[in-house]
Amino acid sequence: MAKRTGKRAKINRIQEQQTMVFDATNYVIFLVAIILILGGFLGMYIENEFEGWFSLYVSPLMIVGGFAMVAFGIVKKPAESSKTDAAS
Repeated sequence: MAKRTGKRAKINRIQEQQTMVFDATNYVIFLVAIILILGGFLGMYIENEFEGWFSLYVSPLMIVGGFAMVAFGIVKKPAESSKTDAAS
């Protein structure tokens, strides 16, 4: 029986040491990026013109900006203060 408690204690210590890959700011960046991407596609759909100003210039920039924000959200590291708080 003592071996089980030792294994459980070891598993609990390992789980406490693991940190989340993404921080809350990463999820906010993802949310803004999704809104930009959907807004760009929605702008193209609503205007529905081949030579429309919004669907030709603004919407593609919104979509590319949204995908760039997704890439930035993936690459951005969590803040150092949250790492020290989690370790305490």
